Amino acid sequence: NPAGQLVTSTDRRPANGLRPTTSWQADETVSDRYAIEIPAAAASGSYSLVVLMYNPENGQRLPVRLAGGAASDMVPLASIQVAPR
Repeated sequence: NPAGQLVTSTDRRPANGLRPTTSWQADETVSDRYAIEIPAAAASGSYSLVVLMYNPENGQRLPVRLAGGAASDMVPLASIQVAPR
């Protein structure tokens, strides 16, 4: 949300479990579709949509390399605007 707090999330394995990260190749694109529901109580404002992956055994986030070479533990996808209801 605009304050940087998590508002909603969804959690599942890549490609419904058919493409574990251990099978990915460097620079490969793995596409997956998700529906994210914005809670009715969400305040209006700008929200960041990000993707992160983690080890299901210990919850540790997996490292990623962003465009330009920066290291992170999440990939920013988009910024969305939530309008007043």
